[in-house]
Amino acid sequence: MKNFSLNKNIVFLSSSFYPSVGGVEKHVKNVSEVLAKKRHNITVLVRYKKGYPKYQSIGSILVYRMPKRDYRPFLNIWYLKNKKLFKDAVIHSHDYFPFSLRRILKGHTWVHTFHGYEGYPLDPLAIASRKQVSNSVDYTFCVGKFIEKWYGTKCNEVIWGAAEKPKSINKDIKYDFIFYGRFEEDTGFEKYIRAFKIIKSTKPKAKMLVVGWGSRHDWAVSYSKKYDLGIEFRSPVSNIYPSLAQAKIAFVSGYQAIIESGLMKKSIVAYYDTPIKKDYLEMHPLASSLNIVNSIDGISQKALDLMNNSDYKTKKIYNWSVKQSWSYIVKRYEKSYKS
Repeated sequence: MKNFSLNKNIVFLSSSFYPSVGGVEKHVKNVSEVLAKKRHNITVLVRYKKGYPKYQSIGSILVYRMPKRDYRPFLNIWYLKNKKLFKDAVIHSHDYFPFSLRRILKGHTWVHTFHGYEGYPLDPLAIASRKQVSNSVDYTFCVGKFIEKWYGTKCNEVIWGAAEKPKSINKDIKYDFIFYGRFEEDTGFEKYIRAFKIIKSTKPKAKMLVVGWGSRHDWAVSYSKKYDLGIEFRSPVSNIYPSLAQAKIAFVSGYQAIIESGLMKKSIVAYYDTPIKKDYLEMHPLASSLNIVNSIDGISQKALDLMNNSDYKTKKIYNWSVKQSWSYIVKRYEKSYKS
């Protein structure tokens, strides 16, 4: 690979980016901001999306929308118009991988990060595609060890997400539990809500805070009212720490949320319902410190136990989480750019 130093161009590719929200979007945005502060020139190439501008500037980050059709004839024309973006650039793709662009930029150093998975059961085409991507780039990162097992794709490095340690926050506990994230089936959202109904029958004064949005929002509000659960619902927020500070126990299972909850020294109950999500959690470095369960009864039992007993594992979770900063991820990325 080519030498890499300060003031180099780094081009990220992502299927979407800020102001869209999601795990990959957050990852790319935070990494871009840290790299920009280190005086790298950052460009984010984003997949076409109707209603979004072809070009925008977000702080010092330049954002360009790719052509609607990302195969070679269209990309060739687009590339010729935007050739200057790639001068001496390292290319770093995040899940989104236009093979035609890789062929155009075959002389460039190319790093790829594999994020998450495409549901369960895995599509054989998705497995084949990831292997093809791995063979087409110079260096790969997996967000989670499970990716190597399920996709048969050996990565150069494994990372687990990142978050910054929160500044001083008022820790006035108002809730026993918090769930935050997407209100969808794959996050375990509905199972956490149903488990709280069981908890409430044993602990009538128990309180739960839910932060986020998704297709199961209306169902959850209706369910809470039907059984008089008194769950408080809040819209998504850019900074989850003030909400996390108000709860004792976190109902979360995503890598990002595990780190954020760990930084707030919260006990974590993590639910899985598929074999791949089981490995997603059980292959995590903190697996022994997480309360991993696979049923509604399992959620409620663990939660009640944590309500009644102190959780000595929160210190270990915190000590690991505090090391998972965006700056740490960037250092690993920078090394890959010059490997």
